Amino acid sequence: MSLYTIGIVLLAIGFLGWIPLTLIGIFSVSLESPAISLLVAGLSLLLPVASCTGMAVLLVKVVIDRIGNKEDDYYSRNVER
Repeated sequence: MSLYTIGIVLLAIGFLGWIPLTLIGIFSVSLESPAISLLVAGLSLLLPVASCTGMAVLLVKVVIDRIGNKEDDYYSRNVER
């Protein structure tokens, strides 16, 4: 699995995870269930972590691609601005 795929999947989990989490939160309030409310609180802390991890993975991929690209080095040395 490539770094790009891992980063995009983590971002999707972080962003799209709020939809079911919100629905479960509304459901737990209507049932007055403290266990489900605790689960929602825990997951609401993990979703931003997943998003930030996805952004970090994509940033690492960009840096690795930039370091390994010889064409960028050529243009940065030989093309006038």
